[in-house]
Amino acid sequence: MRFMKNVILIFISFISFFLISCTYISINNSYLYTYDDRGYAASEAVDVNGQLIRNFDVDWPVGKVIVRSYDGEYIVIHESVSEVEDQYLMHTKVVDDSFFIRYLASGSNFKDIEEKTLTINVPCTLDSLIINVVSANIEVYDLEISSSKLSSVSGKVEVSNLKTNELKIGTVSGQSEINNSEIINCVVDDVSGGLNITESNITSLKYVGVSSSLKAVLKLLPNSIDVETTSGSVILILPQDSIINVDFDTTSGNIENEFGDDDKSNNIIDITTVSGDITIKNG
Repeated sequence: MRFMKNVILIFISFISFFLISCTYISINNSYLYTYDDRGYAASEAVDVNGQLIRNFDVDWPVGKVIVRSYDGEYIVIHESVSEVEDQYLMHTKVVDDSFFIRYLASGSNFKDIEEKTLTINVPCTLDSLIINVVSANIEVYDLEISSSKLSSVSGKVEVSNLKTNELKIGTVSGQSEINNSEIINCVVDDVSGGLNITESNITSLKYVGVSSSLKAVLKLLPNSIDVETTSGSVILILPQDSIINVDFDTTSGNIENEFGDDDKSNNIIDITTVSGDITIKNG
């Protein structure tokens, strides 16, 4: 019952985003892109003082979004675009210390132009980063940030060398990857995308999937790991000599645990799956 409730919540979260933020309407192979455009202006490239912006809110349905750090004073934002009318350029606005980026003008058809790549070069620590895409890929590199929320329908989400207090990733069929990162609280929801974690330090990890798999290679033993899947496999590779308190619940999947179970340990691993295999290995 708890698992089905979480699966329903995944779909509700995606539906809520598309209703609240931008709307994509498909009519006769035309994809109308609409949002509240008050205060937005067309921009091909933007430079802004890095001390003035603490939060980013990006909506970029197709193509790619790249966010990375660099050695400079200004936040540098540009898109890959040839000569096009203003309505097909990205549209941006600033509200207090928050920077908002939209793919093109509200009311435009984003299938009228070639898919674009948005690149954001950041010289400073951010408070928050929100990126929402449909089929675009998201790449976040070498950032230090308080919190980040990355949402995709079918695009891949890749995070590398990220240091953050909170990372939330939500996808339907897009794959998620987390590499060489330090994260205090990591929450990932998907339907069939799957999650791959390599060489990362995560204090608390929660993963909810349907027909998707989780593989995590962790440098340090997390305080808690909470995983729920229907048919996806779960593979955890933990540091040597880890002492763990485990709670496994599977209907038909196989279980392999090289560490045993110590109910006095404060490092709790809770895995629920219907037909997926569970493997906990010594790294």
